[in-house]
Amino acid sequence: MRKIKLVHLLSLPNEEREKKSIKDLSRLADFGIEYTQNINEPYTKLPPKETCMHPDRVSSKSGYWKRSPSVYGCYLAHKNAVLQEFDDDIDFLLVCECDTQMLVEPEKFYTELMKVCDAFEKERDIVYVNLGEDTPRTDWHRNIKETIGDALSIVDKTLGCMGILYQKSSIDIVKEKFLNEKWDGADIWQQEVLANYRKAYSKTPLIKEHTLFGESLIDRVDAFNNLKSNHSNPNLIAELVFREGHTKEPIFIYDKLDLFATPNISHDNRLNLPYNQKAENIKIDKIYLSFYLNDQLFESKTFFVMFNGSWWFWEHPYLTQLLNKDTKGKIKIKIKVYG
Repeated sequence: MRKIKLVHLLSLPNEEREKKSIKDLSRLADFGIEYTQNINEPYTKLPPKETCMHPDRVSSKSGYWKRSPSVYGCYLAHKNAVLQEFDDDIDFLLVCECDTQMLVEPEKFYTELMKVCDAFEKERDIVYVNLGEDTPRTDWHRNIKETIGDALSIVDKTLGCMGILYQKSSIDIVKEKFLNEKWDGADIWQQEVLANYRKAYSKTPLIKEHTLFGESLIDRVDAFNNLKSNHSNPNLIAELVFREGHTKEPIFIYDKLDLFATPNISHDNRLNLPYNQKAENIKIDKIYLSFYLNDQLFESKTFFVMFNGSWWFWEHPYLTQLLNKDTKGKIKIKIKVYG
């Protein structure tokens, strides 16, 4: 009988979102899966630049593409789980993050996991299987190279590390990479160091983030932390909303500088924000966009403004899910700029 060990990466186990994740994933112990918790205190110091793949992006604060303490802490949690928890008597190691839950009931999860393990064992050169949700954003990042029965899709890239399954035949490769390669964000690191190895998605997604709009520990910063400046405060220049019951019709309720043309949703659920080419004389280098549902922030990003006939667009698995159902709430996008 194969031995499967589930390592649950926790940081603040007394918080509600981690309690719910523990309650959910620990039920797999009833099916013979060894459930263990790795509690990693949030990393708060400046991450080491000399061992980072991108030392120029190491920062003490969170922000767009910043390698912050929380990013480094997440990487360390995955690294320690692989190096410390995969013993010789284990056949499979499943590493799940602190805010995850099963997409299906435990019985279904176990049945599908066995199918994945059966295919995984036959394809011994696959380094890992991502059990996360298969979303349109994922499709944008990777190409399916081949399929293995109804269990696996072999891909060139994966997105996220919410549920990663390793097998005994490939664990030495992954351990060697963790020991010898420089660090980065956990999922980005995987893509870099395992680019030339086979990896897969489970054809039936089994793991998802616990709360659709809850903050991850990596993003848990002041709502406008990455919008702040030592020189001035960010000023609201535009605001876009999706009216309740009309999720396919984004509208600007405020556009102070007349910076944008008419927004639209494309067939692939991508929000397109064309610039008003007549506004090219406005001296703005970059803008700061914050995305809300019912006034709760779930993502902020920085974008450079280019009046070259192109436009900015945003796609996100949350947006896709919202557009595909009757949204009970209002999606709001606030656009800010310094000065």
